[in-house]
Amino acid sequence: MSIETTTSTNRIKRLDDNLINKIAAGEVVERPASVVKELVENCLDAGATKVTVELREGGRKRILVSDNGSGMSRTDAFNALLRHATSKIRDAEDLFNLNTMGFRGEALASISSVCKFTLMTCEQGSTDGVRLQTDGGGQLEETPWQSAGGTTMICDDIFYNVPVRQKFLKAAQAEYGAVLEFMRAVAMSSPHVDFTLVHNGKEVLRASTVEMKKVNGRLIMDERALRARFAQVMGGDAGLGMIYAAAEGPYASMTALISAPGVERTTAKDMLIFVNGRWVKDKSLRFAVLRGYHSHLLRGKYPVVALFLTLDSGLVDANVHPAKTEVRLQYATEIHSMVAGAIREGLRKADWASHSSHEALAPKSNFQSSDDSAHAPAKSFWSGKAPSSAASVASLRTPPDWGEAPKAARWRDVTPVGSSEMSTRSANLFDDLASDVRSSFASPQVSATQSVPWHELSYMGAVADCYLLFGHGDRRSGARILAVDQHAFHERVLYERLMRNTDLLRSSQTLLVPEGVTLDPGAVESLKGIKAQLESTGFRFDIIEDSTVEVRAVPVLLAKSDLQTLFESLARHEKSAMPLEGNAGLTHDILATMACHGAVRAGEALGESELKTLINEAKDVDFFHNCPHGRRVFRWWDEAQIARWFDR
Repeated sequence: MSIETTTSTNRIKRLDDNLINKIAAGEVVERPASVVKELVENCLDAGATKVTVELREGGRKRILVSDNGSGMSRTDAFNALLRHATSKIRDAEDLFNLNTMGFRGEALASISSVCKFTLMTCEQGSTDGVRLQTDGGGQLEETPWQSAGGTTMICDDIFYNVPVRQKFLKAAQAEYGAVLEFMRAVAMSSPHVDFTLVHNGKEVLRASTVEMKKVNGRLIMDERALRARFAQVMGGDAGLGMIYAAAEGPYASMTALISAPGVERTTAKDMLIFVNGRWVKDKSLRFAVLRGYHSHLLRGKYPVVALFLTLDSGLVDANVHPAKTEVRLQYATEIHSMVAGAIREGLRKADWASHSSHEALAPKSNFQSSDDSAHAPAKSFWSGKAPSSAASVASLRTPPDWGEAPKAARWRDVTPVGSSEMSTRSANLFDDLASDVRSSFASPQVSATQSVPWHELSYMGAVADCYLLFGHGDRRSGARILAVDQHAFHERVLYERLMRNTDLLRSSQTLLVPEGVTLDPGAVESLKGIKAQLESTGFRFDIIEDSTVEVRAVPVLLAKSDLQTLFESLARHEKSAMPLEGNAGLTHDILATMACHGAVRAGEALGESELKTLINEAKDVDFFHNCPHGRRVFRWWDEAQIARWFDR
């Protein structure tokens, strides 16, 4: 095939290197924090044990990064500012066996093209260093520089020559916050390095070197080192309520500090995940972490996590994202399951519900769900009904014998009245799905470290017919108060009962007259998608038209529920937000909704027999510290905390 030459003007031309670097900078240099990331990672690759970062106006005016690493020769310093120059790879195979933070020097050409850049470096053991300066990628100016060894890089007036990019920079405080987030992460990942961050002349972060354990020639982040570093990075007593979790699998190993349920964040910023020492914001790994927290977090909330995943470099591709914030894992399914399982096991073994475990990291917020009106407490704090007599109060203040007690009507013994047996197909379907849920988060066994001594509690009364108050201990042994959300508590008890005994769902209560429920067309369409799963749990209904569902039968547990509200709730769960695999998340949501609608409500007064029944069942329930939707069930206050309420 021949190319005919025409007399028209050629429109395709090769760009000059300076413009190419500015375009490349769009991928590498998003904001000051991305500059700091590239430069600090260069320091680590150079073997530095001390790294200092200084900012002015959040990095908008100046970024200075200095280290005591190996430094560079004059020739290497010049080459480091060239495009596609690196000391890390020689051929294509090296791309899949990376053991460094990045390609040293690769980003410097882009960074130096959008700021006033200075590079000062001197090899360790040498006295002849070099200083290179450039304005926006222009001509290099070279002068001698002497130091004890290491490298210092300075970026002044970022984007001064790209005003379109400069105007999109955020306020100095916001840019500083992004740098601080990265510095905390990199300090966590490198406890053998001393990090200092200075902003506008004030030191804001100092993380001193932490001794690590050496195994087979590699430095290992053990629990002691992990807790010490976490305290340095997060400050104060941040690590006191954190739980240690670890696992070893055929393809990877992990260690982690994870927050106790009840310690939640509104964003994932405090989920620090590292793969072979590299900080990543990988959605699939975050999802694996949330699977481990199954039913212990409110929807839209995130835990505090510092997780380190170690695997052979050949099993991870770190170049799937320009900023290397995501990774592609070989054997991803197995690795994700290992992470989720280790977190579940850590939560199961830890005494995270003790009265002091939530205080260090707990945010100042309530734990009410805005999505579920059934969880809302009564409006008036003092609307609870007083006990009928002084005698009943006195009898309840003595720790009762929590033996078998008659179940009150509110607890609804699941004995079908006018029931019809579920089909074998539906029963088998539910058994399979319930098995998936159980295997997805744990087998229902009582934790060995239960922290609620039910036999030693003294019932003090209820507040707003919603919160049950118990006393424990005395001045000599340490007095405490326990507050229990009765609805969330009963909801968890019912959920666990349904999970343990699927026979409870093998019968449904047939309505004498089918009841029509009016829903919006989208909700009806959602119910169509989960009709088989709902029928496996005792529901019988037909889609009459786009906005009407005719209900013929419901599970016995829900025989007295408001069907309109119940089906509106079920319709919201077509696509489960719970991080579980397959249909397990959907099954969890259905059972959680059933438990919620079958539980005693906030504002309903409990009699003594009902209270005894609830406590008696709680002794056999695992993970009752959260309701199935992730809300906290109870909270402790010790005597010292109570004393502070009264300025003692």
